[in-house]
Amino acid sequence: MATELHRGLLGILVFATLICVPACAQVPSFSHAGATRAPIGRTRVAGEYLVTLSPHANPAVLVNLYSRYAMRRIDKLGTDRFLMVLGKDPGPQKIETLGTREPQIKSVQPNFRYWATPATRPR
Repeated sequence: MATELHRGLLGILVFATLICVPACAQVPSFSHAGATRAPIGRTRVAGEYLVTLSPHANPAVLVNLYSRYAMRRIDKLGTDRFLMVLGKDPGPQKIETLGTREPQIKSVQPNFRYWATPATRPR
């Protein structure tokens, strides 16, 4: 009798698994990957760049290299990370090209806006 009970419970568990697993696979993901799928030109903040300097680099290198683009401010974000705001934006390609020529600059990238859901995105 116990064996028949075990078989019955096992059958119910197998049946429930076959029903529930495919249903769970269709639940939407909460990944942030969809937050940045808008075209780059619409999500980039014009004139703002995130700059990472090499360790022990002098932040004055940013002023020396980018002051011709009417630098408005440089905000320190971390040990070697900065937000650079320019008044005259020549575009990401020009800013990145200048950065690759300077050994004290580890990386430069545009500052992008990110939204948690498309519904919060401004129109």
